[in-house]
Amino acid sequence: MFEESNINNDEINIFEILEYLKWEKISLLKIFEFLIKYPKFFINSSLESKIISALYKKFSDKYFLLKNEKIMSENDDLSKNNNHNNNNNNNNNLNINNNNLNNNNNLNNNNLNNNYFNNNNFNNNNNFNNNNNFNNNNLPPQNLLDEKLKKENQSQFTYELIICLKEKTNDIFIYNEKYGLTKTKLEQNNELKEFPPKSKFVNLGSSALLVGGEKQERNFKEKIKKCYLITLIENESSKTYEVNVSPFADLNEGRERHNLLFLPDKNWVFACSGFYLTSCEYTNIYEGKWQTISSLKKSRGNASMAYINEQYVFVIGGFNVSQKNEGIYLNDIEYLDIKNMNKGWTTINYVNNKGYNMALTALGIVPISKNIFLICGGYDGKKYINNVYKVDCTNLENPTVEETQSLGKPTIFIHNLFCKIRKSYFNFDIQCEMYGFDYENWRFGTLNLESK
Repeated sequence: MFEESNINNDEINIFEILEYLKWEKISLLKIFEFLIKYPKFFINSSLESKIISALYKKFSDKYFLLKNEKIMSENDDLSKNNNHNNNNNNNNNLNINNNNLNNNNNLNNNNLNNNYFNNNNFNNNNNFNNNNNFNNNNLPPQNLLDEKLKKENQSQFTYELIICLKEKTNDIFIYNEKYGLTKTKLEQNNELKEFPPKSKFVNLGSSALLVGGEKQERNFKEKIKKCYLITLIENESSKTYEVNVSPFADLNEGRERHNLLFLPDKNWVFACSGFYLTSCEYTNIYEGKWQTISSLKKSRGNASMAYINEQYVFVIGGFNVSQKNEGIYLNDIEYLDIKNMNKGWTTINYVNNKGYNMALTALGIVPISKNIFLICGGYDGKKYINNVYKVDCTNLENPTVEETQSLGKPTIFIHNLFCKIRKSYFNFDIQCEMYGFDYENWRFGTLNLESK
């Protein structure tokens, strides 16, 4: 029916694809689940590979919309948070790991309370908490009510689910609107037994890419090059997920406490810097090869990253560490124009007329439009903070910063990007507690996991 020479990736008809693959009775959703679960099956030069690649390219947005259409309706409103006290976290090297934290959530799949955030507002169940510092009548700044910005926000990439991989354990926390917040584990027969310390991961839509970390080798610690694709396959009958772990291409250079960013419109992932490193590289997740690009001007351990105007990669703040484990917390930004990568990185500074302390690491990033993002939480070398700032990059060379509200309690976000699920944004902090940002009502909330 098809001749390879006649295939045009931009004009493939979905029904012809289904007929060709003899999958007429299988939904588009199931095809994508199969594609995501077995990506290597299609990495070849065959006609089937070209058809599937085109299918994904052409219909990936519809896939996530299809999944979102099946989501059950949820509950409303926020309630109260317990305060974290992180004032004793005085590690100037930001050598943060979960051994130093008081993790009070003793969880398993049998005792999770599956209440979850609503797209329009947050659940009013006791598991959903407002902070004492919150003003529930807080409205978005007027410039965010502009119709252009609303359209930009509505057109953003949305995630099917978000994943949190807890380092030095085999625990996986999962959030979506269908099942709420659940937890599973790596299977012991996997090559990957637990998530390495100081590793980073980035959510990709319905999977996550685990990158680098640190391992002990006799009398010294070695930076890891290995990467893994963590894919979750839904089991609707048990309302759980099966975990599939696939080796991904190794980094060109081992990294720990580095920075990651997913560019959904290009399927690229950037890995930048880390402790003692300025080097950067990126990969197309469907090609599986890391390419080295220009180095940053400064090393930026545990910095945060953002994607601006679908053209610029930002690396924000971070800890600039010396070989003697001494260093400074950075208050500037470096950006890369992905349309002209040979130009290298450019350093810019905030327009900060009110003297906010922006010398921070491990910030949460909420990308509310193409040129505007929120930064929340972070570490200043002495304590975790709870401030929230709006950064406007409409003038690329002079981004403005404005404090908007309190996060409610001090925390940090090692894996910094808040992921959008329909109209709200979600992320996990260092203690694997889930935070949500309700864009329309301009407020943060948390989801506490409690026994039923």
